[in-house]
Parts: sequence; structure tokens; C-alpha cells
Amino acid sequence: MWAILAGAFLFPFKNHLTSIARYSLCQLDKDSHLLFYGLVILFPLKTIDRIIESIGPLCLRKWKELLIIFIFLPTIELLQTGVVYRWITTIGYDFLNTLLFIVHLFDSLWVTTLVIAYIIAVLTIYDSSPLIKNILNLFAIPVWFILLFYLSQFLPVIYRLVVVILSIILTVVGFIVDLREHIDQNRAREF
Repeated sequence: MWAILAGAFLFPFKNHLTSIARYSLCQLDKDSHLLFYGLVILFPLKTIDRIIESIGPLCLRKWKELLIIFIFLPTIELLQTGVVYRWITTIGYDFLNTLLFIVHLFDSLWVTTLVIAYIIAVLTIYDSSPLIKNILNLFAIPVWFILLFYLSQFLPVIYRLVVVILSIILTVVGFIVDLREHIDQNRAREF
């Protein structure tokens, strides 16, 4: 990081300051000021004034490098203190505990009743009206989630989490594909 800092920002900044100092010394020589008055009073004031005027445009030209420095230096400090590791392990532990709690909620008879009721509704009244069809399509995602969670109860504990995570991923992918199909069908109808 120091190499990036020195190479990308400090070296051009030093060159710029050197050119400003040379210009100020040449200006003092041309104006024929006394050495004490020129070096002790005018030179520092003019140099500070020109530095302040030139820092803004220099920072605007080097904004990407400055952004990288201001992002990565605190990040490296956080990584070295171990705060991020403790944060990740705490969130991971809480996520797994929440997932296990959700999976254990689906141990009962209500899941079977819900799935059977949904399947009967689909078989009997699915094509009766567009409103009922949309409602049953809307309930399909939670019903399949519940069914997959329930079926994962018959697996060993290690495999339950894998099945639950895979079912969530597959259901989300299926939802996205179905949504794209509906959008494509609507566009085809418009044309």
C-alpha cells in the first residue's frame, strides 16, 4: 500500500511542490526582496497559498488512487484486528441456527395437510378462472418450500441443510425463469 501511495500520489505531489518552490524562489530573485524577508516571510506564505490552490485539482486528478487508499487502509486494519473474522463467524452461526430452527418448524402434520389441500385445489379448480389460477400460482412457491423442508426431515442432520439450501436456490432460480417467461409472453403479445 505504501508503494501505491508513494508511486501514485506522493511522488507527483512532491514534484508539484518542488516546481512551486522553484518558481517562488525565482520570483523572489526577480523581485529583489531581502533574503530574510523573502525566505522567512514571503516564501512560506506564497508556497502555502499555492499548495492549497493546487491540492484540489491534484486530488481531482488522482481521485481513484485516493479512493483506493482510503478504502483499503482501514480494511487492512480491520482484517488485522480480527473483527471481520468474528463478525463473519457470528453471522454464519446465527444463520445456521435460524435455518435449523426453520427446518424444525416443519416436523408436523400441518405440512401434509397443507400440501394435500394445495394439490386438491390445483387438480379441481385450477382452470376455472384466471384469478384462481394466479392465486394458486402465487401459493405454489411457499407450498413447495414447505414440502421440501418437510421432506428434508427424513434425512440425517448433515444433509438437511444441504437439501434446504439447494431447494431455496432451485426455487429462486425457477421463480426467476418463470418471471422471465411471463415478461417475454407479455412482450410477444404487445407486438
